Amino acid sequence: MGTISAELVAFKEAVDGKLDGMSSKVSELSTKISGITDACNSAKSGIASSYQGDGVASANSTIDSLVSTAKTIESSVSSTVQSAISEANAIVADVTKLEELNKEIEEVKTTLNNTPNTDENKSKRNSLQSTINSKEDQFKTINDTAVTKLAALKSKSDTALGGGTSSGVTTGTEMTDTDLSNYDFSGGTLQKYTYKASNGKTVSYYMYVPNNPQNVKLPMTIYFHGMHETIDKYPDRGLAGLVKNGKIQPKGIIIFPQADNGTSDKELCLASYHTSVLELTKKVASENNGDMTRLSVAGHSNGACAAIHMVNNNPGVFAACAPISGTGSADTGICQTNLWCFVGSNDSIDATRVAKGATKKGSKTANYTVFKGKGHDIQGYTFEQELEDKDGNKTTLLDWLMSKKLS
Repeated sequence: MGTISAELVAFKEAVDGKLDGMSSKVSELSTKISGITDACNSAKSGIASSYQGDGVASANSTIDSLVSTAKTIESSVSSTVQSAISEANAIVADVTKLEELNKEIEEVKTTLNNTPNTDENKSKRNSLQSTINSKEDQFKTINDTAVTKLAALKSKSDTALGGGTSSGVTTGTEMTDTDLSNYDFSGGTLQKYTYKASNGKTVSYYMYVPNNPQNVKLPMTIYFHGMHETIDKYPDRGLAGLVKNGKIQPKGIIIFPQADNGTSDKELCLASYHTSVLELTKKVASENNGDMTRLSVAGHSNGACAAIHMVNNNPGVFAACAPISGTGSADTGICQTNLWCFVGSNDSIDATRVAKGATKKGSKTANYTVFKGKGHDIQGYTFEQELEDKDGNKTTLLDWLMSKKLS
């Protein structure tokens, strides 16, 4: 079975079932603009037949200008927007075909597996395998072509699908690295959801989305909990507890993947699970005006290890990483991102090792903080403190994470 591009899956989920309504609205808008044009021309005829004098020429010129503008808008709506909707429909159809091909491939594979490998069945098995190869080639061609179509649709300068880019990502005002405090994000919700990824994995997660009346693009943070420390078991512990109880008001979106609903604590550190979480994160970004260039990841204990693994498994994706009471390898991903490690001086884990390793490999941003007299359970304490970053700036950890952006 082939793997459908995560971008294609997210795109279909974002626009499927909405495109016909968009097309209808565009037709209605085009009709109304035509009505404005007709009304302008009628007014021009009425003025010409009822009035004389120098003002008539000026009035007619103004009306002509209105008609010209209306026609330009109508042409743009009818061609550019409808064209984008048609392209989006074609991409959705491609994804549907990919889903159908996967089912067909699985059916043929089942038949092949149930056909005994004997000389008598050799011809039949060869035919079945040939069918599988053909359908897999077809799958790859359609998937690659659809990805190219989606990239072309995204590159269009106008938000042709109504208030967002072609991928369904809502556009908003871009933030700079220093202006997070200029916006009011008071209030928000912390709720639990599930998401079934294209690889078949169901991700259980809590998510916090702040109020965003300014419609700015929101930074995003993924936070992995420690061993056996799901939010359902410990609702007042760590970052989630601080957010739930209103002690921290995040200036962006936070996704809390949970080791429940069939997911083990150890699985939080696996690359296959990270693929599912990253696919989910892109979907969240598309639906909540999230900024994937401001994506960071943090975690405590086992979750810190998960955060390090996820950055190493996806180099160039994360703008920042903050492992708390956990360790890992200073691989390419970690060495390329903004890294800030935290540990208590009484903790038996050497949580500074990854930051020191990254520095030895040339990282200019790797940093670590040791809290004197503290032990392993510092996940809440770390987020509550005012800290001093590597450049001497006063900040909280969450603000630091959400201030970082991919270059």
